[in-house]
Amino acid sequence: MPSRIDSLAGADAPIRRLIRGARLSCLALAAFLPAIATADGWETTEWSVFCDSELIRTAPDEMCDDSEATGPAAATRAALEEASVWLEGLGFREPTIDTMGGNPPAYLAYISDEETASEDGFLTHGLYKTSEWTIYMNSESYFAVGEGDTEEAREANLAGDMSTTASMVHELFHAVQRTYQSDWVYDSVGHDWIFEGMAEAVAFSWLKRNEDQSVSTRVRSYEYPLHRPEAPDETLDDYRTFHFWFTLGEVLGSRDEVQYLDHLLEQDLQLSQGLEGIDAGLRRWHADGLYALYPTVMARYVMQDVFFDDVTEHTLTFPRDERVIGGQSVRPVATRAHRIEIDMPEGKTAGLEIRFADDDRPDLHLLVDKERRDIEIAGTPRNVHRDALHGPTTLFVRVANVAPEAADSVEQEYDLEVRLRPLDPCGMEAMESAAADTVGRVDNLPDPSGAVDDAQLSGVGKAFVERVQRQIRRPGGSVLPGEGRLLIKGLVSDGGVGCSGHLAATTVTGRSVDDREARRQFDDNLDDVQGKIDQLEGLMEKSADDMDQSDLRAAAALSAQVMEGMNKTEPDSAPQDVVLPVYSPNVSMWQAGQIRMSRHGGVGGWQSNAAANFVLHLPGTRPEDLREGQSYEAVAIAPESGGTGSTENPAVSPNGFYARWQGTFEKIPVPKGMAIRTMGYAFEGTRETLYGHLTGEVTIEELTGASIEATFRLSGDGTLVSTRYLYDCDEPENLRVARSPVCDPDEMLSGSLRASNGESRTTGPMVIEGRLRTPNRSAGGGVRPGYQNVVID
Repeated sequence: MPSRIDSLAGADAPIRRLIRGARLSCLALAAFLPAIATADGWETTEWSVFCDSELIRTAPDEMCDDSEATGPAAATRAALEEASVWLEGLGFREPTIDTMGGNPPAYLAYISDEETASEDGFLTHGLYKTSEWTIYMNSESYFAVGEGDTEEAREANLAGDMSTTASMVHELFHAVQRTYQSDWVYDSVGHDWIFEGMAEAVAFSWLKRNEDQSVSTRVRSYEYPLHRPEAPDETLDDYRTFHFWFTLGEVLGSRDEVQYLDHLLEQDLQLSQGLEGIDAGLRRWHADGLYALYPTVMARYVMQDVFFDDVTEHTLTFPRDERVIGGQSVRPVATRAHRIEIDMPEGKTAGLEIRFADDDRPDLHLLVDKERRDIEIAGTPRNVHRDALHGPTTLFVRVANVAPEAADSVEQEYDLEVRLRPLDPCGMEAMESAAADTVGRVDNLPDPSGAVDDAQLSGVGKAFVERVQRQIRRPGGSVLPGEGRLLIKGLVSDGGVGCSGHLAATTVTGRSVDDREARRQFDDNLDDVQGKIDQLEGLMEKSADDMDQSDLRAAAALSAQVMEGMNKTEPDSAPQDVVLPVYSPNVSMWQAGQIRMSRHGGVGGWQSNAAANFVLHLPGTRPEDLREGQSYEAVAIAPESGGTGSTENPAVSPNGFYARWQGTFEKIPVPKGMAIRTMGYAFEGTRETLYGHLTGEVTIEELTGASIEATFRLSGDGTLVSTRYLYDCDEPENLRVARSPVCDPDEMLSGSLRASNGESRTTGPMVIEGRLRTPNRSAGGGVRPGYQNVVID
């Protein structure tokens, strides 16, 4: 089948000057014999290139002599031989093509303008004829290698040469495909989405492998069925389906993005234009086949208007808005797109929900930006998108339609319900949304090795979020933080909503408690927690390849048990100094008291991807000493060393006062060799972390049975540490998050993996001030060892 100039090389590629060359003896010697497969691989990877009789009369011999050291025929032969070695190395069957019949054998390719002449007006680069088992190439496209009357023309021809070799690879892969399938299947026009699309994907991989960028940006419309791609007046969408095959290869982690096609070509492709066989073949990588993998490709790679004929536009306005996007339909194994804009002020917080009006839509798949919402994640039902927004937002929403058995898919009608309402940024729904964003959304992508599926990956994130929800909702459980304001000045200028943790106090450590039973209970609990931490760390050091489903379940259970054990306090220990936790809206800091990687677009007025967290310690002030209108000495400590929760320094902020990640976050499947702890995100860029030792005052303005309102201002010397991080060590699959030891631990510890600028430190004065409203409702428990929640009557 022909490869089109419009397909990869671009419609404006220069028409190459006709070559004048001939080799009469070669045509006389050509033998039309099919290639014979052997157990050792291809019969040969050698080629011979000939010109047809029309070119014989007008060309110098060297132009078509493929035995020359240079020249167009020699370059063509070299490209075909290199591509043959590549495809054989990927494990593809040998091509169905004629050989010379000599010793050693060689496949034949011909330069023939007559055979490649197109009836529909397109310039055809090449053609594979199944009736003759022969590749033909057009002289106008291939044989101006570096030629031209000017330097610019010569450079243009040289630049275009690699693109035209992609057509050779395209036609060569057609010959490979013919070895897998019968003439009836291969020659069926209804199967072109497979054979033309795959051949174009292989050619695209060839260009990428050779670092060539001259590829057409034209793409197919995914509004039409995957297996019936041609839109009205579009004759090339079968070819443009290469985008699906290539990106699916990236999702599967296939070598050169195309090696997996070998297995698909081995399937029975007779029924449903091959859709049934493709679906069955993909179940090798995912048990649900296209039902899971088609939405994954749509979520990750189909994010622009160019992939659709029509993208409907909708705007919601803060603070409250709701509407139904009704009367929509989507074709089978196809996708529709909607853009939803949220018009709201910066720094405000709103809850957004998108769902189908009819909840039971098993064939439909809701996709929002790069996220699949057709998977139940962290307690959120299937096909429901919930999020906390913190400023103007634009969402690219798609609805994909593929049935559990892809060939059973039919056109579907649907209505989308969209609701917007204001949220307290420190309230339950905002925190739950943050929890889902932090740990729940790694579930969307299958692991490249096939060792971990969606359900397994969701275990850790879902268990964490469900534990948070249970603590919020149970009587006497975790109390949500109060909302206030927090500003940081000096080395860093940032600020916004400040969430205030529950009123707490430091406690005497268990080993200083006089009561033996109390000390024994504390020691036993501490030993138990440490043992579980050791088990958890052992599991988390495993790579994705080594983790099975039982490991993931164990990790989720151990994580919950560790947090529960850490929240226990010794029975008879007496509360000591008052501590007041303050942080920007972030569920990790609310639950674990630590700054972790933060991804957001400006939550609560803070700069994007920034987080603040510290503890105000009132040394010498016990809870019962607090009075309205009084001011108390306060300290806030965040040492670079991290510190501990010891009695000497019980209220340290171990991860700094503030951190901001300036760079790019890349969502990834858990790659080979990467610890599961990374939770599916890699970061490249600069992280700024603020440390210091501050002193000042806290003034109690109002004290009630529900909360304590206070203002605070602390100042002192600080240190701003900037560290540059990269995605990889030496191999691209070694994506890492910050300092997670997924590369060589010795190199990581030495810091040799950082960029050349390494770490930089800036010291100077800084101020933290603001207003807090800390809850005063539930005694007992606490977010970390060393202090517990208290209540003032």
